[in-house]
Amino acid sequence: MAELVDAPASGAGGSYPVGVQVPSRAVLIFNPKSGKGKATHLAKYFAEQWKKFQKTELWIRPTTSVQDLKKAATDPIYHNRIKIFMGGDGTFSIAMSALFKQNQFKALENPVAFLPAGTGNSFLRDFKIHSFEDACKKFFAAKKPIPLSAVFLKCFQQDAKPFECVSLNIVGTGIIPKIADFAHSHRYLGHA
Repeated sequence: MAELVDAPASGAGGSYPVGVQVPSRAVLIFNPKSGKGKATHLAKYFAEQWKKFQKTELWIRPTTSVQDLKKAATDPIYHNRIKIFMGGDGTFSIAMSALFKQNQFKALENPVAFLPAGTGNSFLRDFKIHSFEDACKKFFAAKKPIPLSAVFLKCFQQDAKPFECVSLNIVGTGIIPKIADFAHSHRYLGHA
């Protein structure tokens, strides 16, 4: 098993859901708790595959919280690297919202990639990616980027400060988000 090459942290184009023939400079940013705690093992596996195909080390950046994920996504030390996010739909949503906010909600200059390691992985299923292994194969075999559209939302709530976010695959109002919030808050119970 490959050793993780820890990505340094500094403190402080387009986007691609699966991959492209990527330059060797990349960082894998992942939620170690995703995939029922299997994400670190998956990160090591992906780092091995990266080294095999790209002939370079892949920087690895595990995150510790939502705030840390936002920090990792926008850290200037990774600016000239392809950012590969591994986790579930929440990881992707938080990371992409942070990137777009940092870029003042304009198109991103550098590509990003996603690897599924969550429970449902709804977003990547839209691209007919149903497993981590499938995503890895498609990542390294990709010949061209897959453009990704995003929806910018500015939300206003009564007696609350407005907030801005980006939606990559689902926008819901009314009861739909309430159901999603309920399901998310009860994930500890397991699959339906």
